[in-house]
Amino acid sequence: EFVVRKRYSDFVKLRAQLIKAQPKYRKLIPNLPPKKIVGKFVPEFIEKRRKDMEYFLTYVLLHPVLGTTGVVKWWLID
Repeated sequence: EFVVRKRYSDFVKLRAQLIKAQPKYRKLIPNLPPKKIVGKFVPEFIEKRRKDMEYFLTYVLLHPVLGTTGVVKWWLID
């Protein structure tokens, strides 16, 4: 188990970089939860977003191709 401390915008950039690096897997890369402007500090919203982003990252990391790309490796250590 590990903790990743990244902003929403970092996840958006990661997704875009993955699509650019592995375009044939574009449809397999999960969408991120939508960005919300109003109510973004509501605990229920924060927890749902956290879970959705955790799903995104887990899926990417466990995928045999996406999880081994340099894009993902650099994103994790940056």
